[in-house]
Amino acid sequence: MHEVLNEILGGPRDTLMVFNKVDALDDRNLVNVLLRHHPRAQFTSARSGEGLEMLRRAVLTHLEGRMVEVELVLQRRAPQVLAFCYREGRVRRQDQDDGGKPRLWVCFPDVAFRKLLKAHRGDFDMWPVSSGSEEP
Repeated sequence: MHEVLNEILGGPRDTLMVFNKVDALDDRNLVNVLLRHHPRAQFTSARSGEGLEMLRRAVLTHLEGRMVEVELVLQRRAPQVLAFCYREGRVRRQDQDDGGKPRLWVCFPDVAFRKLLKAHRGDFDMWPVSSGSEEP
C-alpha cells in the first residue's frame, strides 16, 4: 500500500492509517491483531461515531507538529498575500506597523508556508513567532 501511495504522490508521505467500520466486526480481537502490525492506526465507525474523537485528536496532534507560526509585515499592499494568509493559514491577529504596513501573525501548515515563500517571496518581511511570545 505504501509503495502505491509513494508512486502516486511522488515520494514518501507521513500517513495515519485509519480503519473504518469497526462496528461491523464480528471478532473485536481483530483490532488487537491489526494494532500489533500498525501501532499508530486509528479504529473508527462513521456510522456509530466510535473512535471519531480519538481520530480527531490524533490528526490534530499530528498537524500541530507540522505548523509554522510567523509574523509578517507586507512590503506593499498585496491583496494576494492577505488572501493567501486567510485562505491557507490561521490569522491570529492583524494590525499595522508604525509605517502603516499590514502586519499579521499567522500559523501555517508547513506545506502552505512553503507555498507562501515560493509564490510571494519579497512581498513581506518575516519573523518566527516563538511559542512563549507575548504576541498572539
